[in-house]
Amino acid sequence: AFAEMKAKEFIFSEGVTDIEKYAFYECTELEKITLPASLERIERPFEGCTNLREIILLHADYKGNGVSATIDPKKDYYLGLLYDCENAIVYVPDEGYDTYLAEVIRDENNLQKISEYPYKKAYELSVNETEIALEEGQTYKLNVSLDNRFFYNESLVITSDHGDIAQVSKDGTITAVSAGKAVITAKAKLRDPDDPADNVRYVSVTVNVAPPKTLTAEQVSALENLKNKGSITIGSFGRQEMIIRGEIASDTPRITYDEVINIIDSSEFKKYEDILRRINNIHGASDYSGGSGITRVEYWLDDKGNKKISMYADVTGTKIFFSRCDESGMAVYTEELYPEKRELSVDGGVRDFVYFIYNDVKDKPVKADTGDIDGSGKIDVTDLTELSLYLLGDRKLTENQQKSADVDSDSDVTIADLARLQQYLSKKITSF
Repeated sequence: AFAEMKAKEFIFSEGVTDIEKYAFYECTELEKITLPASLERIERPFEGCTNLREIILLHADYKGNGVSATIDPKKDYYLGLLYDCENAIVYVPDEGYDTYLAEVIRDENNLQKISEYPYKKAYELSVNETEIALEEGQTYKLNVSLDNRFFYNESLVITSDHGDIAQVSKDGTITAVSAGKAVITAKAKLRDPDDPADNVRYVSVTVNVAPPKTLTAEQVSALENLKNKGSITIGSFGRQEMIIRGEIASDTPRITYDEVINIIDSSEFKKYEDILRRINNIHGASDYSGGSGITRVEYWLDDKGNKKISMYADVTGTKIFFSRCDESGMAVYTEELYPEKRELSVDGGVRDFVYFIYNDVKDKPVKADTGDIDGSGKIDVTDLTELSLYLLGDRKLTENQQKSADVDSDSDVTIADLARLQQYLSKKITSF
C-alpha cells in the first residue's frame, strides 16, 4: 500500500486493524512509524525498511490475540515485526510494558516505555517559555506543543487567571493589559490515560507585566531620526533601535567573520534559512533589514557598518556576501560566501547606500565645471550626449570643454569618462 514511499515518518489513524505483508516494502527513507491502538494484526510489513529506527505501539496491553506479527501466532513475533529493521527500538505504553516483554518482544534491548522516549515526554504538554516579561501593550506568541498521538489536539484550551493583566487568545497570543502578574494555563485531554479519572495534562506560564518605559526627549528624537533614515533606505535599523530604547547595551558582542564562515561550512546548516537563524541567534537583532523587490538583512561586524555580512533573498534565489567600504561608503572589497565562496570584482564607483545614509556621509563638492561639458551650470543628459558625440568623432570640444569632460582627472578624455558620467547621472556614484 505504501511501497517505496519517501516519507521519513508515518502515523496511522485510529481505526486501522490490519497492516498487510510488504505494506511498507523498500521504504528506505522511513525512520519512524506510529501504530494505532486499534491494530489487531501485523504481517511483516517493514521488509526493506533498512533505516527504520523507531516503532511506537499505542496498545496498552497484549493479550495473545492482539498484535500478531505474522498470520500464524505460533511463529516468532519479533521477527515478523522487525524483519529487516532489527535496529529499531519499539516503544510501548508504560502500563503494558511487562505484558509486551513477556509475550511479544523477546529482546529487551529493542523494547522501551513510551515515557522513556528520548526526544520529549510523550504524555506531557510543553511550552516555549515558562516565564515571560512584557510591558503594557506588548504581545507574545505562546507555542504549546503536544503529541496528537497521545492527546486530542482539539481539546487544547489556553486560559489566563487574570485577564485584566494578561489576556490570551485561542492561538496562544498573549497581550499585556496592565501591570501585574498573571498565570497562563494550557490543558489538553489524553487519548488513553493510565487512570481515566486523570485524563487531563496542564502546563503553566507566568507572565510579568510592567508599565511601559518612558523615553526621554533625546531617545524620541534619535528614534525619529533613525525612522527617517529607514524611510530613505526602505528598511529599518533594528539593532540600533534597541540600543536607543535601552533594550540592549551598545557594546553587545557582534558576530565575527570567522563565525559566519564556520556556520556556512558546517554540515548542520545547509539551508539559507538555517544559516540566517543561526547568525541571528549569535548576533541578535540585525543591524538593517528591508529592501524593495528583494529582502536584505545586514549584520554589521563593527558599529558603523564598514564591514558587514549581507543576506539577500528574492524570486531568483538566496545569496550571502561579506563586504567592506571606506569612510565615504565606497566599496573596496566584496566576497560572495553563499551559495559559493568567491571574491568579486569591485567597481570603485559603487557606494554602500545604507552605510551612506546611516552614517550621514557628506559628499565631496564637485567642481562647478567638472562634467558640465555644455556650460549650462548643471550636469545632465545633454553633457552625456556631447561627450558621446565627441568620442564618436562627430563633435569637437574646446579646451575648456575637454577639461570638463575629463571627469576621472587622468588628463585624457576616453570612454572611461563616459562610463563615469553615466554612473553619476544614474546616481550610482555621487561624486567624480
